[in-house]
Amino acid sequence: TVGKALRNRELALLIHASDASEDGIRKLAGIAKSLNLFPSIRLFDQAQLAAALGRTGTVVHGGLKPGGIAESFLRSSQRLAGFSPEHG
Repeated sequence: TVGKALRNRELALLIHASDASEDGIRKLAGIAKSLNLFPSIRLFDQAQLAAALGRTGTVVHGGLKPGGIAESFLRSSQRLAGFSPEHG
């Protein structure tokens, strides 16, 4: 699970669907904050997040392990957020 990966410090980036429940986001953000970890992204809805991560169906919470993919995803998401009326 995402929570287990967070607690094990296996993730470099935490991703929440923009339409995820506030309770789920709060729980995972609390774990990340308690461990003094990395940024999170909340830019895509569940279907968009699934497509971005190459999954079928929907994804509510996810994470990327350290490396080039996480860095690229973060940069691209930050650029995209600059063009989004909801996030800019």
